[in-house]
Amino acid sequence: MASGSAPKSQGRSLFSKTLESGKFHAQSQLKETAVYIEEARRGLSELQRHPNSLLVYSGGPSRKEIRLSEAQSYLNLAKASGYWSHKLPESQITTEERSLDSYQNLLLSIIRFHEVMGSWPAHITVISHDFKSARFVDLHRSVLKYPPEAFTYIGVPLPPQSASDAIAGELKSGFGAWKSDLYGNGEELKGKREKRDAWGVQQPGWLEGLLRACQSDDKAVLEQLLAWEGGRDGNEAFPQLLPWEENRA
Repeated sequence: MASGSAPKSQGRSLFSKTLESGKFHAQSQLKETAVYIEEARRGLSELQRHPNSLLVYSGGPSRKEIRLSEAQSYLNLAKASGYWSHKLPESQITTEERSLDSYQNLLLSIIRFHEVMGSWPAHITVISHDFKSARFVDLHRSVLKYPPEAFTYIGVPLPPQSASDAIAGELKSGFGAWKSDLYGNGEELKGKREKRDAWGVQQPGWLEGLLRACQSDDKAVLEQLLAWEGGRDGNEAFPQLLPWEENRA
C-alpha cells in the first residue's frame, strides 16, 4: 500500500501479499497471516498520523488461481475489518494493481500517487516485512533517487519460526538478486516478473494506461526508466532526471 499527498505532504507505502476474505492462498503464508494484517493496519495508522497523505495498497494479481490483485486483497481486508476503527476518508485510500515485484511496488506507487494527487510525493514511507528493509532502503530508494531524509521504512517482523528461512532467502534471491540487477530487467528478475503475470497486467500497451496522467515529458522519461537495463554493466544509474527530482531542485 502506498500513500501520499500534495507536494509538501508525505507519501506512505505498504506492500502486500495476496489475501482473499482474510485467507492467504499459499499454504506457506498461512502462519504469517498476522504479519500481513499488521502491515495493512499499520498503513492506516500512519495515514491517521499524517492526515494529508494518500495511502496506496500496492501489488498486482500474481497467482493464476485468482484474478484478485494483492492490492485489492489488502483493501478488502481493511474494509472488512472496519479499518480497525480508524476514522479515515476513503478518498485517501487507493490501490496500485499492476506491480509484480518490489521495485515496481515502489515505482508504480509513486506514479499512482501522482495520478490521484496531481503531484509527486515529497516523502515516502514503506511498510513491509522487516527483513526487506535493506532491499528497499539501500537499493530501490537509491535507484529511484529519493534522498534518505525523504524516505521512511517501517518493518513488521515475521514469526520466529519463519524469520531465519526468510532472511536466508532474501540474501540470495531478494537483496542479492537486486543488488546485481538494480533495475530488474536482467534475465532472472525479468523472468520472475513475466512468470507472475498470469493475468496479463503488463501485456503490450500497459504503459499507456499506467502513465495516462503524466505530462508528455514525464511520460517519456518514465517509459525509458521502466525499460532501462542498467547500461553497459547492467548497473549504471539511469542518466536522466526523474520527474520528482525536478520538484526538489
